[in-house]
Amino acid sequence: KILHLTLKEFNLLSKPIESSDTVKVHSIAHWYCSLIKFRFGKLSSDLKRRKTIASIYAKNLDKKVLSSKIVQQFSVSSNLRFPIFVKSRENLIKCLEEKSIFVSDIWYDAPIGPKKYLRLTNYKNQCPNAEVISNQILNLPTHQNVSESQADKICQKINEWLRLQ
Repeated sequence: KILHLTLKEFNLLSKPIESSDTVKVHSIAHWYCSLIKFRFGKLSSDLKRRKTIASIYAKNLDKKVLSSKIVQQFSVSSNLRFPIFVKSRENLIKCLEEKSIFVSDIWYDAPIGPKKYLRLTNYKNQCPNAEVISNQILNLPTHQNVSESQADKICQKINEWLRLQ
């Protein structure tokens, strides 16, 4: 973070958009090109692996934390995230952290997210369903560092926690 901040301060990081002119085509730094080509080459295998992890979650997690609509569509999804819905999200996160499982990937923490930007709007409880969901949603990891056995362990620990609720 410190290195990133320093590079940003000295304008040594490329910016996707250099000005407010978003119509103009901008080039990216040349060293990104090989990384992009490498990641595109692995895209099919990455999507397959994410689908496998998502299927483990869908199959093994208690159905009361799953959205049936999402589960029905994970086979055609990129599975960048696998959301579950729990009433005591912070308690679950804390319980899992105690077991060295880190799942605090909360992208949707407010009806207008991230929550830190909510204060910049004139939002006044206009979306009650979004408010409820944003307090319950938790994304389980599907990234490249999650193995099938780790996904099984995550399911097991979440199900144990649910039984104690």
